[in-house]
Amino acid sequence: MVPVILLFLMTILKKTVGEGDIKDGIKDGEWHGLIADSGRYVSIFRRGVFKSGTSYMKSGKQYTFNKVVVEPEFEGGMPYLYIYLTQKQIYPEYAKEHNINGTVRVNFIIEKDGSVTNVKLADTESPIPSLEGEAIRLINSMPTWKPGKIYGIPMRFPYTIPVDFSQFYVQKGF
Repeated sequence: MVPVILLFLMTILKKTVGEGDIKDGIKDGEWHGLIADSGRYVSIFRRGVFKSGTSYMKSGKQYTFNKVVVEPEFEGGMPYLYIYLTQKQIYPEYAKEHNINGTVRVNFIIEKDGSVTNVKLADTESPIPSLEGEAIRLINSMPTWKPGKIYGIPMRFPYTIPVDFSQFYVQKGF
């Protein structure tokens, strides 16, 4: 299965067109391109290595960038996201009483401002219904992320993460 984020990036980047100098078979110098129907960009390459760029939007806004794609990031990165999910998790009583463990996959959107929206289950029929509500609550309660960008432009990014539930963590007081 291809990750949702990869499909999203392929769709966005397919809508961009660029041209520029090629020296000895590699990009070198200024490259100019169009970003779907929203604007244009100028990128600088030196011996095939991307150095920097600027996007110019039809709205008049400009964005500088040092990476073409910057994925959204939870403050502190993925290790801190999983620490957050473990510390904020309230294990459902029914699941505790019946020794239910498992993983619930959750889809959501990281908005242009880093807020989390459109939270829903990734699997339409979860094998662990007693844990679904808590997984949704956890994702909805997350703090704002650093927003993702493409060509320096803040973009909405789809995300899917597994929320793990384990009696081990409950017993150890995590």
